[in-house]
Amino acid sequence: MLVDAGNTVIVVEHDMRVVSISYWVIDIGPVDGEDGGKIVALSTPAVVSKNKKVSVQNIFNII
Repeated sequence: MLVDAGNTVIVVEHDMRVVSISYWVIDIGPVDGEDGGKIVALSTPAVVSKNKKVSVQNIFNII
């Protein structure tokens, strides 16, 4: 309903099954803590899963 009404929906998600079916992914990392918080990749799940810098690359095998 939110998207159909023209709204943008942002979800913080760690379940790769949900991430893999999303329209757009913003991967923030490359690690947690003080060394994290940088945008590592942003694109479709298929493109992000091929990015060597992505911290969750191996989990994307379910695409």
